Amino acid sequence: MSEQNRSAGFLRSVSDTVGAKKIFVYAAASDYFLFMSLVPLLMLLVSLIKYLPFDQLYIMHMFEGTVPASFYRIVNSIVSSIYRSGSAVITFSVVLTLFTASASIRAMMIGLDNVYNVDRRDKIPMFFFRGIIYTIDD
Repeated sequence: MSEQNRSAGFLRSVSDTVGAKKIFVYAAASDYFLFMSLVPLLMLLVSLIKYLPFDQLYIMHMFEGTVPASFYRIVNSIVSSIYRSGSAVITFSVVLTLFTASASIRAMMIGLDNVYNVDRRDKIPMFFFRGIIYTIDD
């Protein structure tokens, strides 16, 4: 019986520590921002299609057999707008991807600071810059 009480006490203390340190909150924030960075990353990858050695007709021919006919017009307009767009879309999507992915890193940094009881004294711009550097370095 004593062994069960010690095990239950240990599990309770781990649970209390995890709850007090808000580990799940920071993990959820990190996952949220990481998921949100997929949207601009996808936008970046799609905007790079026009730099591939394929022309617009070849890409539309690839979609012809795989996309339903009702959706084909939408895909055609998206591919056409990709080939008409300039390089500003690429720049915007790179900046947005870095910002949202670095938000995930910043959430992890705050969570780890909370777990290890570290009082971060960085100014906000430096904290953002460090998150971007950690994102690129990873």
